[in-house]
Amino acid sequence: MARLGSSRHEGVECETPHVSHEAAAHALGTCRVCANGELVFSVVRSDQRLIIECLECLTGYLVPTDLATSQVIRLEGTESRFATAREVMDAGMANLLAL
Repeated sequence: MARLGSSRHEGVECETPHVSHEAAAHALGTCRVCANGELVFSVVRSDQRLIIECLECLTGYLVPTDLATSQVIRLEGTESRFATAREVMDAGMANLLAL
């Protein structure tokens, strides 16, 4: 996965402010693919879609509000960046933030 602005892929050019892993907006829930990955909000570069991403297995959830039934995608080769808590709140999903 080509992650922009992430500490996991240093040296990748980033057009947006750097959001470190520590500052990434963490999501509530459990990955239904690997069952143990850390979930964070990410923004897909191609369409600016806000998704939830599992950092363990690189699964993306296209419907962050319903992980149980959301379509999942493999994020390998997808350019994305960590979302900020402000972006998540602005999208009306503050209730999904893990604090």
